[in-house]
Amino acid sequence: MRGVSALSLVLLLVSRAASAACPPPDPEVSAAIEQLSQPDKGAEEPLERLLQKPQAAACQLVAELKLVGELRVGQLEQEEHPAAMRVVHSIRALRYITGCHDFRGSTKERFPAEEFLPRYDTLAPREQFLMRDGRDNVPFFAVWMSRDSTFFAARDVQLQIIAQWRDWLNDIDEFEFGRCEDGRDWYF
Repeated sequence: MRGVSALSLVLLLVSRAASAACPPPDPEVSAAIEQLSQPDKGAEEPLERLLQKPQAAACQLVAELKLVGELRVGQLEQEEHPAAMRVVHSIRALRYITGCHDFRGSTKERFPAEEFLPRYDTLAPREQFLMRDGRDNVPFFAVWMSRDSTFFAARDVQLQIIAQWRDWLNDIDEFEFGRCEDGRDWYF
């Protein structure tokens, strides 16, 4: 537990340093971010609005990143987990406006052999989706495409990725923003 507390302190310090480079929240950006979290709305229009003010959007999107306690959220459960899905939408939007830029983390998590998805009456191990690229290259979340079910990485990975995005904000003035053209790279 001590390692998580130290990492949380580092996360807080990085967050304070990065916030100095960010402008105050922009109402248009805030509205676009809010629209991303509405499942009945399309994502294309708000993502394009975020590209019009990419630095402000990046700052506000990174501020949305929080730890997610859920292990998975099925397609039919997304409305029941708005905070978790807001983090997912924020990471997707960051990937989109940064030309597919993304961060990964490493984990010590041990996965159970099988995990049951009750709503789908099927077995689907989180490890299959999160560990495709190995224990040292784990995404914040992974999606089971055919079911639009989202699997979340362990807390250690989430903390690392949030810290990496916040640290990235320190160099935001030099970053070249642009649309991520491949939906597989920003959505999944």
